[in-house]
Amino acid sequence: MNYRKHYIKLIRNAQNRKIDGYVEKHHIFPKSIFGKNNNLVSLTAKEHYIAHYLLWKDFEKRYGNKNRKTQKMLNAFWQMSNRSRKTTSKVYAKNRIKMSEYLSLLLKGKPLGPCSQERKDKMRLTMQGKNTYIRSPALIEKYINAKRITMKSIERVDMFTGEVKEYESINSARRDGFDQSSIIKCCKNYINSYKKHFWKYKED
Repeated sequence: MNYRKHYIKLIRNAQNRKIDGYVEKHHIFPKSIFGKNNNLVSLTAKEHYIAHYLLWKDFEKRYGNKNRKTQKMLNAFWQMSNRSRKTTSKVYAKNRIKMSEYLSLLLKGKPLGPCSQERKDKMRLTMQGKNTYIRSPALIEKYINAKRITMKSIERVDMFTGEVKEYESINSARRDGFDQSSIIKCCKNYINSYKKHFWKYKED
């Protein structure tokens, strides 16, 4: 079967018509392969599903099922299959086997490109049809530390008048129109001042 021919025909038909009702935007040239682009077309939900299936099968036929591009197209189609869409048991079983093979390659460290443990956990959950995202302990600790920084009390000192204003947190200052990252840089002495003010963490 000429999957590319069917894909092109589907896209051209969609480009030459106007749909009244629900549509989904589809990148004619997938972002995961070609990067960000504005080559979009409006498809019905069914057409969108078929388009991703044709892309996957076309790449599989051209490059083989272990190629990185093919795996990206398979992952995109798998995501579509698990987005509350009705899928036949035959299609689901076939896709699950393919995803299982793909994840086996990832988890065994085969050359499919760098992949962190966090990414592997996410891919494993994707195969299981779960949307829960597991954060690694290191990422959780990083998040907690960042939260502590933004919640610390700070002082804003006018560099000309010396007037001092206290904030219970950096988030409070942000609500006054100040940039959070610039305030943190001042408090950590990476820069001297920001918006004609000195900033510092309030001493306990």
